[in-house]
Amino acid sequence: MENLFADRLGNIMVTNGIARLEFLAVKEVNTKTHQASLENVFRISMPVDGIMQAIETLEKMKVDFQATQQTAKQQETEQQKAKRPTEQPQPKRLPPKKAPAPSKPKRKLTKEMFAKLSPEQQAKIRQLAKQKEREKIRQQLSQ
Repeated sequence: MENLFADRLGNIMVTNGIARLEFLAVKEVNTKTHQASLENVFRISMPVDGIMQAIETLEKMKVDFQATQQTAKQQETEQQKAKRPTEQPQPKRLPPKKAPAPSKPKRKLTKEMFAKLSPEQQAKIRQLAKQKEREKIRQQLSQ
């Protein structure tokens, strides 16, 4: 069997159910313009049914080739990811805490002021006072 080489497919002519495919090869390359001149190197003649079957085969080959390329790209990407050091997620930065506003000097609650408060407010103050007393007692006992 003879091996033939062509750079690309040229003209295709179909007459009387026979397809003629002309194949081209680079004759020379212009070094200034980098353009190639092509020449006919051989012609294949075959029935149109044979050409249709060849086209189907080439389409299957194209799909297989693209799948192989895709798989190779995925493997390359996975290898690159595996080589990279794993990145630790950066903790979210919270906005800086604002300094508390300077506290006002505490005023002592007088009996007159206490009397002007509603019964609910008075009950709340009594409850807070009891809690403070309990905390003082606990601190004294723990010392």
